[in-house]
Amino acid sequence: MRIDELISFDRQPVATAQFRQDLSDASDQESDIVPKLKKLIQFKRHSAPDQSMSKKDYILKYGPLHGYWHYHLIFGRLIVIYALDRDQIRLIRIGPHSWIEGGYDPGFEQYIKGLKPSDYTPFELGDDISVSDLNAQDLAKLKITLYGLATNATDRDMLKAAVKGHVDQDMMDLMISNLDGPSSDAEKWLSIQRAFGGMSGLSKAIATILRNTEIS
Repeated sequence: MRIDELISFDRQPVATAQFRQDLSDASDQESDIVPKLKKLIQFKRHSAPDQSMSKKDYILKYGPLHGYWHYHLIFGRLIVIYALDRDQIRLIRIGPHSWIEGGYDPGFEQYIKGLKPSDYTPFELGDDISVSDLNAQDLAKLKITLYGLATNATDRDMLKAAVKGHVDQDMMDLMISNLDGPSSDAEKWLSIQRAFGGMSGLSKAIATILRNTEIS
């Protein structure tokens, strides 16, 4: 018996904002994708590091994506690319099978290899996988709020602090107030982070807004 078979794993699924968008787009076209993904995540939470769920699930051993896993959601057509370590299942992208054959532009490889821990947020897995993120109207309201803050001298200081990683509670409450629904404030704040691609993405968006605005 191998040593990794004696170790108990309980990996937590995390995902990029782009993965969430990919899943939303793909599930609109293929209704059975979500159950397949759920089954994969449930298996990988406790599997040995090199254990495949099936012949459709294996690690890439050659090429630019060497070391990453992929699983066929629709055999020969649609795959999920993910990474695995002791503590996490990192869900990266969903896309065409041609990706593992080199059918992508250079930016795709750079995107994957440039991902940082802050680009992933918890992927909630219950009886159903929720793939819904903020809609276009919610995103527009959040951006309007940020632009409004950027045109006020006092509020600009709050945004500058957020760029450096310190988010003021007042700013958090203001952004959360844009979102309707029964979710808790913590869940809404997590949704906001996801929509911008994690805290690093939110910081970059705020930095761009600051550069593009003037104080009134």
